[in-house]
Amino acid sequence: MDRPTEGDREPRHPHHDLVVREVRGWYTDWPGRSPGPAGSEPDIGIRTRTEPFGHLRSGPGDAGRRLVLTVDDPAAVPGVLKAAAGYFRGDPFDVWVDERRRAALLDAALVSAGFHAPEDDTVVLALVAPHWPQDEPAGLEVQEVADEAALRSWARVRLMGFSDSEDEPAENLVEEQLAARRAEWPISRYELAFLDGEPVGILAHYTASTDQMVFLLATRVPFRRRGVAQSLLRRWGERALNEGARSLLINCDEHGRPAALYRRLGFVDEVYWHRRYRPGS
Repeated sequence: MDRPTEGDREPRHPHHDLVVREVRGWYTDWPGRSPGPAGSEPDIGIRTRTEPFGHLRSGPGDAGRRLVLTVDDPAAVPGVLKAAAGYFRGDPFDVWVDERRRAALLDAALVSAGFHAPEDDTVVLALVAPHWPQDEPAGLEVQEVADEAALRSWARVRLMGFSDSEDEPAENLVEEQLAARRAEWPISRYELAFLDGEPVGILAHYTASTDQMVFLLATRVPFRRRGVAQSLLRRWGERALNEGARSLLINCDEHGRPAALYRRLGFVDEVYWHRRYRPGS
């Protein structure tokens, strides 16, 4: 990951370099890099293989199939993609590039090979100096998801929040979310926010490391701008620090509106970046 120049650099987390190495390991060589004490990582079905050209990874749910490239030569891209296709036995896979410099070198070759970049890239930001809101919405309650019924409600709110719609999610989409969340339940915690008994917001974060990361956060449209998401973040952050977390992290689209909010709250140190290329027709 390329860093900005010294004059442009945001404040860094006190354990920046350690956190950078830890977080990159989550996305590349898990479980080769343990997310917790040595040998303690749970088996959630993620498998990785490291080759001279990059990291091959497959797993259930959101883990999916991916190749994280480590080559810089655009001429090598066709051969690398052929090798990855063999590893994944012809199933579609994403290609990740997690350095801006490398992405600039390889972009044209990947697009020419039929892979398309998203509208925005993804960053992981570390909290440096929290600026939590002091007030919470009246009637807010937050519950940890502890059973299948609560998980289904969580999945429904997640889908409504991310689609910016109050339409009832299709059952197949709910089932996909349930499968993904069940797969990561051993290393995750899911929280559901209520206002006056109505489920209105969700948060999910990884718990298998002293570096804890929020990877899903959403509020249903009618309940936005009332501080639900910020309250979920504050409650999570205060609890995680009290439990001994080394860093608090959040991932988001680099230029999206949520990123601006997270930066205002104190998530200003970039510890990981990637561009995700998806296969297209």
